Amino acid sequence: GQAMVLGNIGNLHYQLGDYLKAAEIQEQALKIKEELGDRAGAAITIGNLGAVYSALGDNRRSLETLERALNLRRELGDRIGAAESLGNIGFAHYLLGDFREALRIQEQALGLMEEIGDRAGMARTLGNISAIHLALGDFPAALRFEERALRLGEEIGNQVWVAEKLVSMANIHNSL
Repeated sequence: GQAMVLGNIGNLHYQLGDYLKAAEIQEQALKIKEELGDRAGAAITIGNLGAVYSALGDNRRSLETLERALNLRRELGDRIGAAESLGNIGFAHYLLGDFREALRIQEQALGLMEEIGDRAGMARTLGNISAIHLALGDFPAALRFEERALRLGEEIGNQVWVAEKLVSMANIHNSL
């Protein structure tokens, strides 16, 4: 009821770039979900808060929040949510400049997404792994992961993704 509506309003503020208001509303939604014992809903809201804190530039707080969401999702047996949380945690490490840890976490996310058959998630994660290799200066590895992401994009029929991967691959080739 009310917590879900608040969460949706918080997401709208996030999409509009009003991150402080988004955080305020998501925190209200989280309080209600916790009071109701809605652990699954709380895990989603905690993950949303992690994204908001990242948008606010508070990457340490974002990381702590995302790890909390991951732990809760694991407790609940939510493998899809756990895979999503791992990807977000990997991105938080990337933003903090901890590329080796970002790579380790993204590889965990990829493995879990492969297990559950989330091909769209796999494609996103392969793109994230490519970006990490770019940051590490390993252009051949970045290209290999972009190529895998491209193939998945083609398999699932996401033409926008395919176009983005082709552009990324051209940019990497220009850097070789």
